Amino acid sequence: MNAVILDNWTLQTIGELFDHGYDKRSTQALVVKGKQHGYEPAVIGDLQLMALVDMLSNILLRDKLSLDAGFVHAWQPFRELFQPLDDARMFKLTKPPTKGSAIADGTAFIVKQLCVTSSLKRIQSVNERHFEEHQESKYPYQSQLVWGSAGMLSRSNVFDAPYVGHPLRQRFLASTGVFTGQRDVVQEVVELVKDKRASIYSASTPALDLTYAKIMIPAVAVAVIMKAKTASELISIAVAERDRHKKLRNWLSTFRAALAEGDTITVAKHRKYLNLLSRDVDRLIGKSSSPTFSLGISASGPSASLPVGEWLRMFIGRFSIRHDLMQQVKVVGDAQALKKLRKLF
Repeated sequence: MNAVILDNWTLQTIGELFDHGYDKRSTQALVVKGKQHGYEPAVIGDLQLMALVDMLSNILLRDKLSLDAGFVHAWQPFRELFQPLDDARMFKLTKPPTKGSAIADGTAFIVKQLCVTSSLKRIQSVNERHFEEHQESKYPYQSQLVWGSAGMLSRSNVFDAPYVGHPLRQRFLASTGVFTGQRDVVQEVVELVKDKRASIYSASTPALDLTYAKIMIPAVAVAVIMKAKTASELISIAVAERDRHKKLRNWLSTFRAALAEGDTITVAKHRKYLNLLSRDVDRLIGKSSSPTFSLGISASGPSASLPVGEWLRMFIGRFSIRHDLMQQVKVVGDAQALKKLRKLF
């Protein structure tokens, strides 16, 4: 099944966006900087929009949204907002981990990996001792990002599903350079499409390349945003649009299952779709060649580029996955979608 593990914190953040509007205040994002940790300013409203865009994409491209049942209370004040997801039976609640469970043991192991600096190790050590004595962390914000992220990554390993964290957790995890969760085929394909869309924009307006790429919204989310007339319609429209993406969800699910099972033939077949997509875009913008898509498969899987010539004719049909992905690459309206989101909130 094409499921994803999400933070209840993400739903809480989205609920606050809908309830109070775009929050212009700043917060501090915990990141690793060299041999020490540090903090970077971030606008809360931007984090809220990022959480919402992630949610819209996950609604369209995932079969189930898995949440820790122990913390659903965080977004219960906004339950009505997420009722369309409940009605569509997209939520999958899992029990909180108990001491000595595989999740708890995995969390302890992953915490050590995430504490890549001596400063983070010291903070984590203090938090653990303080929690044993008082059942709360002395540094709750760092605990939420380090300890909390480790717990979710452990769930990812135990439940065999990728984890897409709250934007602040995503930023922290990326800064550590540590990868401990399940490989997320859906997110990597979304990023490939975003990269190819960025290459089209940069071909026509080179000066905007880097800036535009940073603010691009996943194509599937753009379509939902542009259809909505009010903020309250966004989630219900995303749920209604799921049928249009059923074929793509099934394809992604098959791709992920093949990777997990070491099915090299099916993996190679799916990689060929993506290689051809890259070459389609290159032809569109006038490039003569392009590197083939690389998913970074583990040592036990295929690593060499495979010939694609015999598949070229097979995948050019109107209803192929290659065609669907190419249509996403061609979607326009990123700037308009971002502007509309800001206006809606």
